[in-house]
Amino acid sequence: MRPAESLTAFLAEGIVEVAKIPHVWVASAFGALCFGVMLGMGVVWAPKLLAVRGLDAETANWSTSLLWLGLAAGCFVVPRWSDMVKRRKLPVIVGIAVQTLALALLLYLPELSSMAAMALCFAFGFGNAAHMLAFSTAADVVRPDRIGTSAAIVNGIMFIVGGIMINRPGMRIRLGIEAGIEPKSLELAQYASRPLILATVIALAIAFAMRETYSK
Repeated sequence: MRPAESLTAFLAEGIVEVAKIPHVWVASAFGALCFGVMLGMGVVWAPKLLAVRGLDAETANWSTSLLWLGLAAGCFVVPRWSDMVKRRKLPVIVGIAVQTLALALLLYLPELSSMAAMALCFAFGFGNAAHMLAFSTAADVVRPDRIGTSAAIVNGIMFIVGGIMINRPGMRIRLGIEAGIEPKSLELAQYASRPLILATVIALAIAFAMRETYSK
């Protein structure tokens, strides 16, 4: 067998081996849903939502940047916390719960000041750092030489779902307007954002159902 064919066979064997492990798909599912919502908010929808909530364009864009700053801060803290408590499941549950609550408050608080919007955006991003543990918990259940393959599968699914999450609210805006909801209204923003809320709720349910994988 030529070197190129040998490498291809090795890679294919690794993908098949890792793909046969159910927990890799569990990790991919909650990680993809969490990160998909983050992409949806951080790339497209947060500035539009905050503009509807009455924030000027500059404040809305600044608040949106705090989604990513919160994620960066959470990535320093959440994996370290997971190692300290020797748990994957608990930090994942707490992080997704924080992300879900922050999103719900951004959507449904009767009044939202600029400072509250910034704090909630930071909290949303910080909680979203739980999606990083999808890589950790997937790595826990594979052979050491397959950790890279498990990460590739998890990462690939995250970006596929992320593309869907970026797109879904826009589709629902069109549907909402056709159903008679006032354009550029908070009601329309809430209607369009239901897939994002649903995704985080499903991710939270998966986190509760998944098994603990931290190596004892």
